[in-house]
Amino acid sequence: MYRFFLPILSLFVLALSGCKNPAEDIIINVNTSSLFKSPLLVHFDNSGGAPLGDFEVDITGEDSAMVQMGTGGTNFKAVEGMMSLALKSDAKPSEQNPIVFIVNADIAGYAQVNKKIVITTDSALMYRISLSKYVKPVEGTSTFETETLLSHGVTTEQLTLSTPANAKPAQTVTVKIPLGTEMLDASKKIIDANLLKSTLTLYGLSATSLAAAFPRGLTDINGVDKDGNAIPGGVTYTTAGLLRTAMLAGETTVRHFSQPLQVSQELAANITNPDTKSPVKAGDIIPLWEGASGAYKPTTYTATVATGANGNLVANYTIPYTSTWNLAWRKSAVLGFINRDLAINFLPNKASWTGAHTVQLQTSKGTYLTNLPRYTPEKEFFRQGKILNGATTYTTVTGKYGFGLVTVPNIGNVKVVVIDAKGKTLGESAVFDARTASSVNVNITIPDPVVPTVPTGPTAPPEYINITADFTGKCISKNIVAPLNSWVTINDLTDKKYTYVYIKSGAIDQPGGVMKLIVGHQYKISATYQGKAYSTGTFPIKKANMDIPAAAENFSVVTTYNGTTNTINIVGVLSMDCN
Repeated sequence: MYRFFLPILSLFVLALSGCKNPAEDIIINVNTSSLFKSPLLVHFDNSGGAPLGDFEVDITGEDSAMVQMGTGGTNFKAVEGMMSLALKSDAKPSEQNPIVFIVNADIAGYAQVNKKIVITTDSALMYRISLSKYVKPVEGTSTFETETLLSHGVTTEQLTLSTPANAKPAQTVTVKIPLGTEMLDASKKIIDANLLKSTLTLYGLSATSLAAAFPRGLTDINGVDKDGNAIPGGVTYTTAGLLRTAMLAGETTVRHFSQPLQVSQELAANITNPDTKSPVKAGDIIPLWEGASGAYKPTTYTATVATGANGNLVANYTIPYTSTWNLAWRKSAVLGFINRDLAINFLPNKASWTGAHTVQLQTSKGTYLTNLPRYTPEKEFFRQGKILNGATTYTTVTGKYGFGLVTVPNIGNVKVVVIDAKGKTLGESAVFDARTASSVNVNITIPDPVVPTVPTGPTAPPEYINITADFTGKCISKNIVAPLNSWVTINDLTDKKYTYVYIKSGAIDQPGGVMKLIVGHQYKISATYQGKAYSTGTFPIKKANMDIPAAAENFSVVTTYNGTTNTINIVGVLSMDCN
């Protein structure tokens, strides 16, 4: 489970000064919450991977001088993937004057962290930094990542993003995001966020780069036309390079823009235009395709080749949304047919076979060749073809299932594939030579019928109980007590969820000082301070007074229940040495 770093500046200050009070028998109460601004819990999230250890963190950026650890000081360190920060007392964050800084960390096994954080309020905040496993960059590609400020999802200046040049590729790409561009989600709704993370990846023309962009090679066996229809024989690309754009506004994926982004992509030397059979030159037009992993769809967008400021050729174009953009020419295979009889025999494994089905002829590699007419076995049984006035017509023959073709593709490696209305392949034939074969069998595996589940009655809604808190820190043998100003966690073991709670002056920092937990669920309360874990044992939430068992020394917690207000007050004391 996660264990939270618990900053207790109250105790820290007392350890340096209050503990020197000669009146050892007097209990001193101190509250230093006013020294903390915008308490911030940073959670380095590795999505359930191996537990993170402790690691150093570097805080940089224009307002880094305003940032301190939750305990004070600037020795920034994360404990088990958690770090508590706060702004200094003279910081005044607002929407108009945000505090901006960058969290930097090198964590073994993960990509380097450089996360920009924007604070606009004095309130307690939680910030999650998603960690990505380190993956060695593909040779022949160039990647650029950056974070820039937005105002409620809108750019406040023109943003210019450019990939760096390296040996492979030597080319770069520049993307300009115009002033006033709105970042939109998949529903084309504006994303209310103040931070934009942009990632550009330029794929060059090296073998490793092209293998990453086209995993199955430069031939797309599932190529489609502008209407989304499959192209017989697939398509083959001659690419001049690809650009992948990915953006997050806050934690939301940016899919569209309110206005197009302007792209200027440098071209490698000596690219031949397959349409003209001559080297690419200024004024040439290159089609633009979009998609991923070698499957690229036609678009209405094109790129115009021009001479850049450095004398190199560039392709200028605009993009309306995030995707992988393939700057390329493509051609379709020329597929011929010959007049030959071919019996395709369907052999279902059950007596009853119903529903609409798609029957395709494909190459041995799965490249689409042609669709046969829509097939409904309970009505059409065996569809026998006949050429009449230059067109193929079909009649029904009962007693068997399949097709009798009178024209076939003029190629040597063909298979028949049968697909049901849900897109599931029910069977495919062995590969055969359509130019010589006279019949082919397809074994059909008919899925078992889906038995509908009987709906159960409505689940009773959970019963909630109000929770208040009174957390203090106590110096052992020093008679010093201070209300905590700290992050703690409440772990719902029943639902396997964590609730992050900031304790301010000993109370829950939420409206009314109240949060809600679920009656009957099992919970733990935990924290970490100076490398030591503090945790309660497991306890149920119930409508009664109870002692909460301690799983660590020096962390005592009891509760009192008020039936009139349906409220449990949790009283916790963290006792520690103040040196």
